[in-house]
Amino acid sequence: MGREDEESIWRSHVKYYTLDNQNQLNIVNEFTVQRFIDDYEDSYYLHGDQEKADTRSYVRVSVNSRIAEERIDQILKNRIRTQNDVDIVIAWKVGGIDHENSQKNNRIEYIPSWNNQETNKVECGTFRCDRENYCTFCNEIVKVASAFRKQSSNGIVEDRAIKNALSGIVTAMNRTSVTGFGCVYLLTILYFVTGGYSPIFDRCAYKAVRAIYHEKKPEEIWYEQPSCKSVNYILKVVHDYKWYLEQLFGTSHIDREIDRALWVYGHSSLTEMGQI
Repeated sequence: MGREDEESIWRSHVKYYTLDNQNQLNIVNEFTVQRFIDDYEDSYYLHGDQEKADTRSYVRVSVNSRIAEERIDQILKNRIRTQNDVDIVIAWKVGGIDHENSQKNNRIEYIPSWNNQETNKVECGTFRCDRENYCTFCNEIVKVASAFRKQSSNGIVEDRAIKNALSGIVTAMNRTSVTGFGCVYLLTILYFVTGGYSPIFDRCAYKAVRAIYHEKKPEEIWYEQPSCKSVNYILKVVHDYKWYLEQLFGTSHIDREIDRALWVYGHSSLTEMGQI
């Protein structure tokens, strides 16, 4: 489906909210995908467009370097091939990338605890793992990615191949005793293994699509962190998210620029920051 088709769906559907440069809340009833992207995607990036400073000030999430995002988009396009690909994806998702220094030095830079020589651990927030186990985990994910490519070598991606890939990721996690690696992180790896056929799942993007569909503000959407009860349970979470994406965009295989805009919108607190 092309952008023109996507926009026709959006025009006939629901509304979303913006704040103007006086912090006044506006409702956008007649909108397009491109307008939503223009309103929110730039706020995803560190040091975004100065003309959109008002947007960045209210969502407060301008933390991602463009150099890291370019590398992430490249991995998505090619699908996971190497242990280094896996390492970048995980660090990007859990907060292990130093975006300020990455942007400054024009290369991926990590936070100090991501490769702690004293403890021999990889750590960031709740995520932690012994370096040796972490390397084993990354290697196992490369094998899962290779198996997925073989199963979809004819260009057709079947649900069975996606489920097999998710099972492989869960098995790798259990074998290597990775701590703090929940459902959202598993689905992030699945996203890059499948080249986007299984959408990346994030609580903020999930809140965003539900808010837009149900004509609410993002902060009005209740969210419960999904658990890793089983592969089938995780796939149910994905199925629910895909349903909302398909209602809004006509496809669950959305562009990264849309995903970034949804992520920002889901972070925003319009009631608190706008004058209602």
